[in-house]
Amino acid sequence: SQNSFTYGTDRQKILENIIETNFLLFQRFENNIRITFGSKENNSDFFNSKNYHYKYRNLEKNILLVCNKKNKLSLDYTTKSKNVIDEEVDLKIHQIGIDFDRVISEKINLQSDFKYINIYYSGSDNSILNYELMEGLTNGNNFVWVINYTNQLKNKIEINLQYSGRKSQTSSIKHIGQVGITSYF
Repeated sequence: SQNSFTYGTDRQKILENIIETNFLLFQRFENNIRITFGSKENNSDFFNSKNYHYKYRNLEKNILLVCNKKNKLSLDYTTKSKNVIDEEVDLKIHQIGIDFDRVISEKINLQSDFKYINIYYSGSDNSILNYELMEGLTNGNNFVWVINYTNQLKNKIEINLQYSGRKSQTSSIKHIGQVGITSYF
């Protein structure tokens, strides 16, 4: 894609291949495997610091346990590898996650998600490329969590409360709260 600005043009190019499989085991376990590989490139006419080109490989493994009609538990493992072209910059990410979904009643749902993410990055610390490769996280150990509460009220109104947070090896805990109201016509 291409974006035109007053200072010039930014061009993004993504080439991606995905292989995905899922199957059901014993009527209770769903097994998903996803392999992704490709490259991502950004070129800016004005900001040289926004120019980058890297290749990536991802392997995602997910096992979903359907406990009953109201409870689901999911275990995830993801490994990612990214290599910057024309530079000796490598990144490796290992991510372990657990998700829990609970239907409290016909109109109330509670979802929670917790992830431990370990990042090894051999590049410089403060750049656009750094932020892009590490997906907004930092080198080392990172923790990310989300709790989401949804309640469908009368008259087709839905209230959504969300708390999320993150903690990295080098920073304090960041807390984020959101409230949303949706009306369906």
